[in-house]
Amino acid sequence: MDPDFITIGTARERLGVSKPKMAQLIRDGLFPVYVNPLDRREKLVRWADVEAGLRRPVELQPRTDAMGKAAA
Repeated sequence: MDPDFITIGTARERLGVSKPKMAQLIRDGLFPVYVNPLDRREKLVRWADVEAGLRRPVELQPRTDAMGKAAA
């Protein structure tokens, strides 16, 4: 495996976020996901993206709509 990439589980542990929060961050486009060419079941993220995430605080508040109400 390329050392520039780590598994989503490793990234989640390094960031200190839950599985649902990591899934949300991926859906929101903060971490592009790549398929491991050696095991297509495994998903990877770039280590540089995770390092950048560590430098900026991960927003843990619920997403809100334009009116400030919690998004469904």
